[in-house]
Amino acid sequence: MKNLNNHPISSMPRQGTPLPAPPVVAGGLEPYVPTSTMPWNRERVMHLLRRTGFGAPYSDVGSLLNRTPLEAINQIINNALNIPLPIAPSWATTGYPASTATQAEKDLYNTNARNWLYEYQNTWYKEMRGGALREKLTLFWSNHFVTAYGSYNTNGPLGYQYIDLLRRYALGNFSQLVREVGKLPAMLYYLNGRDNRKGAPNENYARELLELFTMGIGNYTQEDIVQTAKALTGWQVNTQTLSSFFNNTRFETGNKTIFGKTGAWGYDDVINLIFSERKIETARFVCRKLYQFFVYFIPNETIVAQLADQLITHNFEITPVLRSLFTSTHFFENAFIGAKYKSPVELTVGLFNEVGLPTFTEANYTSIVRTYLNRADQMLMSPPSVAGWPEYRSWISTNALTRRWDLLNILSLGTKTIPALPVKTFALNLPNVGDAYELAFEFANRIVSVPFPETEKTALGKKLLDGMPDYEWSINASTAESKLKNFLRYLVRLPEFQLC
Repeated sequence: MKNLNNHPISSMPRQGTPLPAPPVVAGGLEPYVPTSTMPWNRERVMHLLRRTGFGAPYSDVGSLLNRTPLEAINQIINNALNIPLPIAPSWATTGYPASTATQAEKDLYNTNARNWLYEYQNTWYKEMRGGALREKLTLFWSNHFVTAYGSYNTNGPLGYQYIDLLRRYALGNFSQLVREVGKLPAMLYYLNGRDNRKGAPNENYARELLELFTMGIGNYTQEDIVQTAKALTGWQVNTQTLSSFFNNTRFETGNKTIFGKTGAWGYDDVINLIFSERKIETARFVCRKLYQFFVYFIPNETIVAQLADQLITHNFEITPVLRSLFTSTHFFENAFIGAKYKSPVELTVGLFNEVGLPTFTEANYTSIVRTYLNRADQMLMSPPSVAGWPEYRSWISTNALTRRWDLLNILSLGTKTIPALPVKTFALNLPNVGDAYELAFEFANRIVSVPFPETEKTALGKKLLDGMPDYEWSINASTAESKLKNFLRYLVRLPEFQLC
């Protein structure tokens, strides 16, 4: 069966070793025009859907295949810009009890707030199933502007504020997102911004603002961090209104020198200085991360620089840059199709979108999502450190891969309390269901990102039949569903299924 020996992903080093050069491809940011060697076919439509969303749903593949590449990409982006924001949960603005509240009232609030947070994790997970590019970017930004709910006492309303901001700015203005995210209560808790005050500056947020959120290491000095921390003093959190506010008595007055510029700088001045004095470095830093997320883990620095130029030209608006990237020949190069590891979230949401979602009770749905993502080290709203999820090969380490298989076994075969994915319903939507070899080949190429060649059709059919003579195959046979479940279980354990 399949192997990855000739696939670019096979050349990637183990985690912790230096990255090799990116694949050599001819395509740049010029608009993609289908050719005989790079046709607009199902493979590329599925590549586009999986990279810009979660999985490649059957109906979406057929719809986009009937459009031109530009029409398909514009549809994806416009949908992300225009779909309504989710309705805020009823508890979204419920703040902490007043200081005069009884201990029992405070304890009850903390219990409720924790349950609200867990509820919202699953609400976000469900939003991903239909939110496509907007939710994909919200996930990206949550791994860029990292917070962790443990730092703000697992408080649902503060977690909701955080995700809501990332979602609203997902395709918006990066500089404005940087400006807003640092004043979020969740961030003020996570990186100690609320403790940053006159006479006792805390450098945590200043350091990560420069190192991880904007320009990256090598573009600032330790003294820039010290002076930036002073300029960011004075911000606190009102726990009853769940809002941040500026307390002038805690602000470090006087001049600060940042990036060689001296003035009585405050919070907004810091953001202005970043996007004036380090705009090239910042644009390249964020475009490099966008490239790694949407195209390939090893960045092509020429493409990154060109995207950064566009980001600056468009005053740090994200949408024009994404539109340029997704419509480019570079994005559709063969080398990048099926060359990115799926994160646990991409794995699960994508599988649900492609095969279908079984009828879960709310308790079972919540349990399987939270339990699996926690075991797979991608708990939503709680990356392991301020640097975010390691991604890359960490998603398929020895331990992580066995955890994937545990979940995929459950989804493929079901348990006493959790129904299996509706594989028979999925199969009935495919052509040639009466031919086991054709059905198996089509089934496999619908859910595995690295296409199976025609030469493997017979082997796939035999795997589906599992000893049954091919002339006895019928989609309506009493054994058909169990064979389809076992076939899905086989496919999702393949190395290629871990890629998108």
